[in-house]
Amino acid sequence: MDCSTNAIVLKAIKYGETSLIINIYTELSGLQTLIVKGVRTHSKKKLFTMGMFQNLNILKVNFTRKKQIGIGILKSAKVIHALSYQGTDIVKSAISIFSAELLNNSIKEEEKNEALYNFLVQSIRWLDDIEKPANFTIGFMIELTKFLGIYPDTTDIDKKYFDLVNGVFTNNNSSKGCYAGRNIFVLKKFLGMKFDEVESVYINRTERMELLDIIVKYYQTHIQGFKPPNTLNILHEVFD
Repeated sequence: MDCSTNAIVLKAIKYGETSLIINIYTELSGLQTLIVKGVRTHSKKKLFTMGMFQNLNILKVNFTRKKQIGIGILKSAKVIHALSYQGTDIVKSAISIFSAELLNNSIKEEEKNEALYNFLVQSIRWLDDIEKPANFTIGFMIELTKFLGIYPDTTDIDKKYFDLVNGVFTNNNSSKGCYAGRNIFVLKKFLGMKFDEVESVYINRTERMELLDIIVKYYQTHIQGFKPPNTLNILHEVFD
């Protein structure tokens, strides 16, 4: 089976002596895992370069896969959008690394989801353009829950506690997963605004990281097999 589609790079790891294995989220067939042969050689005739497969780069790819399920082989790739800040903006670079790992850990479907793909492309381009990205990750993670089917129920958003386990607001502090206070006040603000407005919310470094930790726990609770991104520690450092 051959497929030609646009794709977002989520992960790239070394494979053998000369190749890579990449995870990409594609416009036409969801999450795919591909082998990129020969990319780590020094040959001038090689088809690919390592720079193509930076986190969140958007590519035009053509790949083949013998079976419906399994690892495919990348036949060609062209960069459509490369992140302009790689290596120059420490904060944005950390955000992109974290976001790619988050997506790799939370998206499981090998099927077309045009709405999710378009949201990811718009988010990547917006991160490239914005001047103050500090709140990007919080807004991105909240907005992503809509596409993952785990967006919190905001029917009773005026109530005191956020029940992380059930994804609802309540006045009953009945479980260990109930949160209240300043972090939930801020969470309510984010839930009530559009993604591209999140930079208007003022929060300090401690509040930002505490809220991120809560949202990561929410993902871990509601997505089977979800592993908290290791790169969360990098965000802690760059926002310090």
